[in-house]
Formats: sequence, C-alpha cells, structure tokens
Amino acid sequence: RYDVEAIATSDAALSLIPPWPSRGQAMLRALMMERFKLSARQETRDVPAYDLMLADEDRALGRGLKESTGADCVDPKAAAAGRAGTEPPITCGGCRFTPPQRLSARYVTMDELARFIMLNVVERPVINRTGLSGHFSIELDYTRTLSTPSVDRGAADPSAAGTSIFTALPEQLGLKLESTKAPLDVVVIDAIDRPTAN
Repeated sequence: RYDVEAIATSDAALSLIPPWPSRGQAMLRALMMERFKLSARQETRDVPAYDLMLADEDRALGRGLKESTGADCVDPKAAAAGRAGTEPPITCGGCRFTPPQRLSARYVTMDELARFIMLNVVERPVINRTGLSGHFSIELDYTRTLSTPSVDRGAADPSAAGTSIFTALPEQLGLKLESTKAPLDVVVIDAIDRPTAN
C-alpha cells in the first residue's frame, strides 16, 4: 500500500469516491502513468453476470417489495431534524442496514436495486431485466456470507446459518438472479511499477 500525494494544476475538485467526472478520470490516469509507470488499455469482454428478473410468470411481487409514491420516506432535511436517540427515518432513494442483514430501502428503482446487489452482495454485474418501472420500497433479509451458490450440496456448514440472496429474492421480493454473461468494459494492466517518491 502506498500514500500518494499530488498537487493538481487546476482548482478542479476531485473525490476518490466513484463515479468520477471525465476530467477527474483524466487526472487520475495521468497520475498513475507518471508515478506508477502504468501501461493499460480498455477492452470489452464477456464476463459472468446476473440477470435480475421476476421469479414467477404471474409477475406477482413478494411481500417485501411494494410500489412507492414516496409517502413512506422523508426528505433529507426532515431526517436530519429527527429526535435524538431515535432511529432516523429513511430518506427517499435511501437505504438502511439493520443487523444481521436487513436491507430497508425507500423509493428506489429496479436499476438501483440491481446496482446495490452488484456492489454489496454478488460482486458481479447485475442487469435489471424485471421490466418493472417506477419506484419501490424494499424490506429484505439475507445473509451476506451465502451470496454465492454452493456447489457442494453435502453437509451444511454450521457457520453459514441464514438465507442466501438467491433464496431471499424469490421468497421475499418475487425476484430472482439468473446466471448469464454480459459485455463489460474492463481495464487490462499491461505493466506497472513501484511509484516514484512524492
């Protein structure tokens, strides 16, 4: 791991939290090329992915997935003004984790749910194929450690108690994940070196 210090030649604000604006991407690319002697290219590859789909042909939604008009959430200012010591209400477009693994979300789209599952659960691209438009509120209980389907159906691991995302989605939301492949832009690193000194 390295601590890298750099001074921008402009007043452009740059956050290390994606997504980055195109100007910020160019600045980081130049930094990596100069300091790490990075040689990389971008190409499209077919990679393992999941389609997020409706679980049943009757298109029925599960008990944990309800259409939302936004009446069940609050704006950020109202949430910030909540009483001390109480759990703040969920803002529109926001979510909350409650241990051990309960996801509560308000006024989110299926694209946003697919992105959440991709970034926080399965670590593969997840493509929204539900055909559901509009906004939804979600209550979902799952166990993160069981996010990958088990190949071995033998003796159960006692440390892996809980419900995997692959079971929770159909049972609670009326949705499912199906394995597929999808074209994805990837960065191929051809060469990289230890960074030069600050």
